[in-house]
Amino acid sequence: MCLYKNSNAFVIRLIWRAAMLHARWHETKQSPNPPTNRMALQELLQSALELESDYEAWEANVTPAWNYHMTPNTPEARSTYDAKLQKLFLGCPGAPEEIHIYPSLKRVWIWGFYRTSRILVLRDLLEMLNWMLRFRDPCLSFRPQEAPGQSMPTALSTANLRMHHSVATARLVEVIEKNCSSILGSFTVPIDTKSATDICGMRGYICIWPLGTMDSVLSSGLVPDSNAGKQPHSATHLPTPPPVHSQPHLATPTSIASSSSEPSTALESYEAAPAFSELRNIRTKSESGQSPGASPPSNTPLLDQNAKKNHIFDPNPAHPYDHPLDLPPLDHGVEPRRIDIAARREWINRLMYYMATELGLKKALWCPVMQGYMPTVKPMVDEILSQERGF
Repeated sequence: MCLYKNSNAFVIRLIWRAAMLHARWHETKQSPNPPTNRMALQELLQSALELESDYEAWEANVTPAWNYHMTPNTPEARSTYDAKLQKLFLGCPGAPEEIHIYPSLKRVWIWGFYRTSRILVLRDLLEMLNWMLRFRDPCLSFRPQEAPGQSMPTALSTANLRMHHSVATARLVEVIEKNCSSILGSFTVPIDTKSATDICGMRGYICIWPLGTMDSVLSSGLVPDSNAGKQPHSATHLPTPPPVHSQPHLATPTSIASSSSEPSTALESYEAAPAFSELRNIRTKSESGQSPGASPPSNTPLLDQNAKKNHIFDPNPAHPYDHPLDLPPLDHGVEPRRIDIAARREWINRLMYYMATELGLKKALWCPVMQGYMPTVKPMVDEILSQERGF
C-alpha cells in the first residue's frame, strides 16, 4: 500500500510500463517475421494482462485524497453550469452520462493521464487477443501422450482468450466513459488568481491527448457500437473525409492493405495539413527493416509500412489482424456497454474544434480536419459562440 501514498508517482510508473509494452507490441507487428501461433505471443500477452491488472488495482486502492465527485448528467445537474458549457459538453448528442467534479487541476490531469494510458494498454491487449484468436487453438492438436508430464495448454485456448477479450472490451468502454465524463472538469475546476470566465489554454491543452486517443480508439472497431446494424441517423452519420482528387492537401484514411498489396505512393497526408509545423513531424514510418521481396514464414500478413494511418493519433498503420473477428457472444462473458460511436466522435471533435478556436490550441484541429468533421462541428460551435457573444 505504500505505493499509493504517492499516487501521482505510481501513475507515472504505470505510464512508463505502458509505453514499454506499446513499443514491444508495435515492434512485433512491424517484424518481417510476424508471429505465426499463439505461443509466440504468450509472454507479451501475459505482460499486458499483468499491467492492466496493476492499473485496475491502482484505481481500486487509490487513497481518498484522490477521489472525485460523480453526478448523473441530468437536466438539473446541467442547469448549474454556464449555458455555453451546457451546449458544448453536456446537453448534446454524444455527451457522457456522468459529470465528474474535481477539486484541483492536478487531480484532473493525473486521472486523465491514468485513464488515457490505460486506454492504450487495453487497445494493445485487445489487438493481441485478436491476433491470437486468428491462430489455431493449441488444445485442438495437443496430444498428452506426445508430451508426458505437460498439462493441456488451456491458458491459450480459444475459450480462455475470448473471456479475456470480453473483460478487456468491457473495461475499455468503462474507461472511455469515465474519461469523457472528466473532460468538463478540466474547464470548470477553480484556478488560483483566475476567474471562471478567464481563458486558460492549459485547461484545454491537457485534454488534446485524451480526446484524440479516444477518437482514434472509437474509430478502430474495438468498441461495441450501439448503432451496429442500424442505419445511422443523418445528424450523427460519420463524416467522410474529402477525396484526395478534390482536396489534395488533406488526408483520406484508407484501409490497411494486405501483404500482397502494392505500397502506397501517395504523399504523406500530414505534410500539408493545417499550417503548424508540428504536423510535419508526425509521419507514418516507412522503413520496414526487411529485404525486398521478403515474405513471412506462414500466411500471417506483413504490415504495409507505406500504408496511410487511419487516424493521426495512431502510431502506425493498422495491421489486418488488429481488427476483431466476428464471433458469437460468450455464454458466460462480460457484456460491455455500447457507445453511440458516431455521436460520441462528433462530441469529441466538436470539443477539439472549440479548443482550437476559443483557446487558440491549433493542434486540436488535427482530428476534426483529418477525420472530416469540420463541415459538421464548425457550424455548431460557431453558432454557440456567437450566441454567447450576442451576435
